[in-house]
Amino acid sequence: MEQVSRYVSNRNNAFTVNVNSLQNSQSTSPEFAMEPKMLLGSSFAIKIAGQPVTLTKFAAMYPGGATEANTDIVATLENLYVASATLGTTSCNSITFAVTKASLDAIANAYSQAAGNREMVTVEATIATDSLVTGQFYFQPATGTTAGNWGDILTFQDAVTFTSTSEPSIEEIGGGNSSSNAIGLITFNNIRASNNFNVSITASNIDSNAKFVSNIMANNSAAGA
Repeated sequence: MEQVSRYVSNRNNAFTVNVNSLQNSQSTSPEFAMEPKMLLGSSFAIKIAGQPVTLTKFAAMYPGGATEANTDIVATLENLYVASATLGTTSCNSITFAVTKASLDAIANAYSQAAGNREMVTVEATIATDSLVTGQFYFQPATGTTAGNWGDILTFQDAVTFTSTSEPSIEEIGGGNSSSNAIGLITFNNIRASNNFNVSITASNIDSNAKFVSNIMANNSAAGA
């Protein structure tokens, strides 16, 4: 396992998340199960042209260290890049998440229908304060005689909606563990945050209490603090 900053960081005015959540949550094999992941529960929400899209839960996802599947996961967070600025370019800003094939089809169909009626379609992804499943990072023991523990390297202390008017990237990437757990990969590019938001990031991969809070600017001059 690499340092926490490999997965989550707030550096050089950019908040980034980069985790192989999908791969690491589909198996109980230690090779993957002990690796970090970011699973999104049912409060994670998608809207297309202002209308909510129903997200189908995965048949089986395995949270940190679990041998029993969690069946309340609607998405896995794979990548997030947000330039922390009052106003500036959004060309690098994006969010990538994996969903079931049924959710992918629902998002694709909603976008196709909306795009047929207007020139510009708004897509939204909302992360609530309780969207991320807890205990998804294994903090290594400080010594060989103590046990490690599962905890959090990232929590959202404020809800935030990431909005874009760019056409999303929608890709089917395979069937997962079974046909009932088929996978879609969605990327919203050129996103803006609805508001400035605080995140709590853990700075150490051995101490789950070594946390600091960062305020991420929305890159949106119309957003409030």
